[in-house]
Amino acid sequence: MSNEGSNPTLIQCTFKENSAEQYGGGIENAHNNSRRLSHCIFTGNSAQYGGAVCNYNSNPEFKNCVFSKNTCVEYGGGMYNFINSNATLLNCTFSGNTRGEEGREQE
Repeated sequence: MSNEGSNPTLIQCTFKENSAEQYGGGIENAHNNSRRLSHCIFTGNSAQYGGAVCNYNSNPEFKNCVFSKNTCVEYGGGMYNFINSNATLLNCTFSGNTRGEEGREQE
């Protein structure tokens, strides 16, 4: 899912085994996005940057979300925040997210 300059709310969604060539295998938030996600699960997603989620110039809020077994090539197996991004994470769980071909553990 790609969001640019939008502010939707997602509740009890599952993003499973999605992929993107570059940003956010599950979700890419860009350009003043203030998305809210609650009780969402991200598992088995992959991308170059941000296996599950990539935030660019965005401030999304995640409540009670699970990020598990997502992978990336460069940065952020579970989540990658860059250029003025400040994600708020409340009661979220990160486990088994990896980066690179070696599968190094990271959040």
